[in-house]
Amino acid sequence: MFETVKHMRKMPGHSVVAFVHDQGDDFDELHGCYRAFREMNKKTAKFMGGFQQLNDKTTPALQAADLVANHTTFLMGQKLESENAIVEMQENLSRVGYWEEHYIAAILKNGLRKRGMPIPLGIEAIDTARQL
Repeated sequence: MFETVKHMRKMPGHSVVAFVHDQGDDFDELHGCYRAFREMNKKTAKFMGGFQQLNDKTTPALQAADLVANHTTFLMGQKLESENAIVEMQENLSRVGYWEEHYIAAILKNGLRKRGMPIPLGIEAIDTARQL
């Protein structure tokens, strides 16, 4: 969510990001994560316009987002296997991110340090020197 808002803020104009999820079983859990993120990231939360549940069977924009997300996942799998993978739809995507274990651990360590909280041993042991 942070990376999405950060990227959007670099664009001209004043916009907010609305997050949308289908009617899957994990909506309540993800909505809880959204609310917790907003609570812990007050500055970023000012640019977040909500987290809403929509029917992906009747909402064309959500169908398109699912298609792009699934295809991007496929392309990232190819990219990880081969540096020469062709990125289809490249002109239609503003940015594609791949958050692997070291990057996520670096974000967690940074956030915990900022809040003066202890870093769990499992996360502390992950090498994050190159990530941020």
